[in-house]
Amino acid sequence: MPTSKRTKELRKKRNIFFALSTIMWVGITVFSIASVFVCVASNGDNGLPIFSDEFKHLLLSVGVTGIIGLVAAIFIKDKLRTAIWMLSLCLCTAIYKEAGMYSVLGCWLIDEYIFTALTRYYHTRLVINKEIDLRE
Repeated sequence: MPTSKRTKELRKKRNIFFALSTIMWVGITVFSIASVFVCVASNGDNGLPIFSDEFKHLLLSVGVTGIIGLVAAIFIKDKLRTAIWMLSLCLCTAIYKEAGMYSVLGCWLIDEYIFTALTRYYHTRLVINKEIDLRE
């Protein structure tokens, strides 16, 4: 069954935007988790009180928020990506304060409203074009 040039272009564009979206949310998640490990592993020479009560409470609240988000995402059958974005947002806010929060929110909005929207758009066009190819 031959596929048209248009179908190949749509598949390529869909895969590119899907890859960009995946790289964005996975990259931010890995960065935020690595940041937590770096903060916990550092010996406090940089003036950051690593094992203070405030930091322990922040990590506990981030953990509880992450678990609640993951459980809610599984039971509601919502995208797991949203819960992972929330966890990354909480971790970056706990470590980098407002700058981390705004950075993760900006990446989340770019991913959700640009990359994911374009992935859905090209996927819909691809499905339609596959049907057209079947008729020919």
